[in-house]
Amino acid sequence: MVNKNSIKRYILPLVVSILAVVLILYNIMAQETASKLADTKGLEASLSKADIRIVDVRDKITDYWESHIPGAVYLNIESIRWSDQGVPGKLISPEGLAILLGNMGIDNNTLVVAYSTDSDFKPTYLLWALDYIGHKNFMVLDGGFKKWKAEGRPVTQDYPKIASKKYNLPKNLNNGIRANLEQVKENVKSGKAVLLDVRSVDLYTGEKGVWKRKGH
Repeated sequence: MVNKNSIKRYILPLVVSILAVVLILYNIMAQETASKLADTKGLEASLSKADIRIVDVRDKITDYWESHIPGAVYLNIESIRWSDQGVPGKLISPEGLAILLGNMGIDNNTLVVAYSTDSDFKPTYLLWALDYIGHKNFMVLDGGFKKWKAEGRPVTQDYPKIASKKYNLPKNLNNGIRANLEQVKENVKSGKAVLLDVRSVDLYTGEKGVWKRKGH
């Protein structure tokens, strides 16, 4: 006959151990997610560090000329997009991206912190491009320049003094973060993947848009 007290004595520690492991994994995942967000206070405290490159990707260079975070270099996001066989807006070649990064004083070990306005796709687009070439040390400024300025943190009109560096591309690119047209077509057909449209509602519904085919 099975002793119920013996079962409880063994089961309880096992359950506690499993819960502890789950909590540890949850905390690790939460830290990894949070680590890609730079808070304004922490960034201000790190402005003098040599291994950080702050990148201003706001639309207008006149905004950068008016004021920007000290040490920030300006990058128009269209500089990393080009036409590929007639299709516009595609990511430039890894080799071209490496040259551009090197000219901004970024090498493989540099922490890149990108910012734009309070709500903009451009910083994350740059970080996606970095992820594609295997650069993992990057962050986006939480709240963007709007929050930075609203908190009264330092701004400047001076250009940073930057020395060019050599950016070395990896042997293998991180192709797993990109989906081509054929892959999307296959997933639409098979239903094996979830497609997320993160544009505005009116673009999703097709009420607005400049493309030949509107909607989703």
